[in-house]
Amino acid sequence: PGWRGSNHDRELKGARELDGGEAVMSDLKDVIEDQLERNLSPKKLKRYLEVVGPFLLVLTNAEDALRVLMRWSEQLQYMKLQMKWGTYVSALILLLSALVQAVGSVGVITRVQLKANCCLLLGFTVVQPVLYGQLTDVDFVFRSLTQVGGLLLLLRHEDTLGRGAKRGNSQDAFAGMGSESHGGRNGAGSGARLQLLGRVLLMAIFFCQGARHLYVSGVTVLSLVGFLLLFALCTLVVAGFKARWSAVILATALGITNLWMFPFWRDNGRMRDFHKYYFFNTLSIMGGLLLLVSYGPGGLSVDQGSKKGI
Repeated sequence: PGWRGSNHDRELKGARELDGGEAVMSDLKDVIEDQLERNLSPKKLKRYLEVVGPFLLVLTNAEDALRVLMRWSEQLQYMKLQMKWGTYVSALILLLSALVQAVGSVGVITRVQLKANCCLLLGFTVVQPVLYGQLTDVDFVFRSLTQVGGLLLLLRHEDTLGRGAKRGNSQDAFAGMGSESHGGRNGAGSGARLQLLGRVLLMAIFFCQGARHLYVSGVTVLSLVGFLLLFALCTLVVAGFKARWSAVILATALGITNLWMFPFWRDNGRMRDFHKYYFFNTLSIMGGLLLLVSYGPGGLSVDQGSKKGI
């Protein structure tokens, strides 16, 4: 009887400890869920993307402006020998390049005169392949087109990002993203077309890289599956169907491959400059994708169910 009573006491004690542990775990779960709900709400996530997206988008411009100034002699020599611009014209082009990119990127990051600075960077991105003699470089041209796509998305929504802009009072911050309610019927149509063009151009580098990789590596099962997967994600973005989720997948894949393929901090010499350019340019592409995640595909998309023609 004494043995049985002792064993019964131990069982009761173990049951109480188990109940206490479950209560602690339940309280911990409630605390974690409460914190996640507060810090990862759609409204807070949208605000986070509105800061990180534009910042990443213009990083390549900020880096290029610094590179022009810090490696002036090398840049000037290239312009004189390769582009045949002459000393004074080359110096003027480089100064304007650094000034435009520095002012534009700082303006976008600080949200001061956002529309003007966004247009400034758009104009420079369009003429940059001509100024630097890169029109025959397919990869450079398509990366520029992708940058233009991201800037168009930013320009489309600059009224919600600029300082002093009024924010909606919608309970779900994502409910109105990509809506075409601003500026009346005509403004909405032009805004929807601008956003459509932006997301199409944003996919330019992915279509280019996917096709080139398939051509260079040859048609194998692995390369074909990778190409079809990439093509499917890009098509979803262009069509505006599950565009946000597709953009999240593309941005995540880019972030991982960027660290793996372009670790410029490990390199020296010209390879360092090469990898540094691609690293920051890839970050800018990710910034454009984050803007797409934040604002959605817009009115002319399958997600929005638009039935109007372009």
